[in-house]
Amino acid sequence: MSLQVLHLPTNIANQTETLVAGLRQHGWKADALIYRSSFFAYPGSSPGLLDRHQKWPARGRTIFKTFLNLSRRCDILHFYSGQTFLPGNKDLFLLKMAGRKMLMHYWGTDIRLYSQAFKKNQFLSRSLTLNLKRERRRMARIRRVAKIIPTALVADLELKSYLQGFFKKVILLPQAIDTSQYPPSFPSPAKTRPLIIHVPSFQLVKGPEYILRAIENLKLKHDFDFCLLSRVPHEKVRSIINEADIVIDQLLLGTFGIFALEAMASGKPVVCYLNDAYRQSYPDSLPIVSANLDNLETVLEPLIS
Repeated sequence: MSLQVLHLPTNIANQTETLVAGLRQHGWKADALIYRSSFFAYPGSSPGLLDRHQKWPARGRTIFKTFLNLSRRCDILHFYSGQTFLPGNKDLFLLKMAGRKMLMHYWGTDIRLYSQAFKKNQFLSRSLTLNLKRERRRMARIRRVAKIIPTALVADLELKSYLQGFFKKVILLPQAIDTSQYPPSFPSPAKTRPLIIHVPSFQLVKGPEYILRAIENLKLKHDFDFCLLSRVPHEKVRSIINEADIVIDQLLLGTFGIFALEAMASGKPVVCYLNDAYRQSYPDSLPIVSANLDNLETVLEPLIS
């Protein structure tokens, strides 16, 4: 009999549903209990097991009953972003006593410790200020989870560095997409006015102000269009990716995200800052064009031409 896995409570960049679908394809029994949605609205990412229009406290009772029913028949609970079922992770001890195996999957802002990040990334330290009070709260949340859950999952070496010393084991699991959902739409070499797009999910750490400055300077010399979208449904993002000729991802973090994967799968050249400190975990054939705050104009110019 195969093990039963339950993913909850949120769907970060459609990772929950993508991983559940992948597990099912490989013969696992997997379900998702999604009752915390985001504005990105990936197809199918609204709480399918629950009525999101139900009012509190009736909604709370429904969530609790659904969780109890699913957790009773699950062998493994796969949580996301430090969140569990109850506030303050108060359910973790009870789940451990019930013999449930658990994983915690982190994605970025939920664990990023800027006091460490600044030491490896000059562009972050130049652009952001350190909030030690917020960082102490973040570390306390990580520590609270790590006391009970021994294993954490992260997408890259940057995120792994923040969890060392907290969890017994930290596993690299790259971001997942279903490439069949992103048929390539390659830029036409004959197009005389290319379209550059940037779609930041969290503007503070994506560097849009530097991008806008570079775009203004480049428009003095080149003929192209630029589109900046923020906090829009994923369906609109998919549509604009298909129209794009050049895609700019993030310029501060030193790693790439789901948006870059979607753009690459769609056949678009992607510009993103890749920090050498984290580069070794990526394949040598990675087609991303690396750029930073200092050389973005220089990198974009030949792509536009």
